[in-house]
Amino acid sequence: MPATLEDLRPNAAVRGILPDCLVTVVSVQWHGSQAVELTYKSPAGKVANELLFRHDEPRIQVVEQGRPWSFDGDGELFRLVSEAQRIRLAHLFDPVLAVHTSLVDPLPHQIAAVYEAMLPRQPLRFLLADDPGAGKTIMAGLFDLFGGSGSTMIAAEQAGRKSFLMEIDPAYCDVICQRFRDFTGKDPVREDGTPFPPRAAPEAATP
Repeated sequence: MPATLEDLRPNAAVRGILPDCLVTVVSVQWHGSQAVELTYKSPAGKVANELLFRHDEPRIQVVEQGRPWSFDGDGELFRLVSEAQRIRLAHLFDPVLAVHTSLVDPLPHQIAAVYEAMLPRQPLRFLLADDPGAGKTIMAGLFDLFGGSGSTMIAAEQAGRKSFLMEIDPAYCDVICQRFRDFTGKDPVREDGTPFPPRAAPEAATP
């Protein structure tokens, strides 16, 4: 808000005398009722004079100076914001922070599947199934780290969606592949697109 000449008092901080900085009033000497001689000090400590008239009032402003900082803010809000910022930047210290702060104990191949194969894909179009078993709703696609018997894959096929499964147990892998063949009449494929043929039956021992 513009000031009047009457607002200019010693030690007041004034904007509009020098460009882009505040000056401190040293003294004010009136010349009639329409003009004052302002003595001020610049931020560099230089003292100067300027004659101001009534028509100069729109460009001057008296600024109420306070401390450059204070400790009267909302402590709970500050803690909330600082914690959000810490979590936002936590990946710079620990790329798998979500795993280390959860109750899940993933195997190394599961961490590699999520952080190296799944998350770098943009845009992400697959549902990450983070618990074993069926009962999942397949809307966009499926990425299941616990393939089990392959129920989620069959559900994805029934919904007409793509699915990616992982299973560490070879016996369950055979079950999954056979269920897929029985349901679709095709061989499942690996990530590189090559077919996953049936495992050959073990040869009988020669007597």
